[in-house]
Formats: sequence, C-alpha cells, structure tokens
Amino acid sequence: MEENISEKNQHIGENSSICHEMINMMYCRELDFTDENGRKFDVPHEGSLGLLAMGHIGLIEWRKSRKKYMQERAKTAKEKTEE
Repeated sequence: MEENISEKNQHIGENSSICHEMINMMYCRELDFTDENGRKFDVPHEGSLGLLAMGHIGLIEWRKSRKKYMQERAKTAKEKTEE
C-alpha cells in the first residue's frame, strides 16, 4: 500500500513539473495580436472580453501586459519620489 502512495506522489510530482514547464513556455513566447484588418495592436493592461474569449493564451498575454504596466507605473512613482 505504501509503495502505491509513493508511486502516486512521484507521478504527481512529474506531472507538476511538466505543467510548470509548459506554463513557463507560454509566458516566454512572444505573440503578435492583430485586429480584423491585420494591424498589430498591444494587449491592454485593463484586459478585454476578446482576450478572455481566447482562453489561456489571452489570459497569459493580459497578465504579461498588466505586469509590464505595473512595473512602469512603479518606476514612474519611484522617479517622482526621488525628485
């Protein structure tokens, strides 16, 4: 019985590692979003219903955009306090 538990824990650990790698790959890739006319557009930091409709890809791109916005905002606030 204990061997089965150990094997299950090892299997769960392997699956967790694979999932972690997949998520990292998704966050690292660069995607270009285009509108219906083929023009590139930046993902808004506020998000959008269209991004949500895209599923995990839209969610990841929105999170990256929001993170970039928050970093820029923090940098600007820090510069203002230093002046």
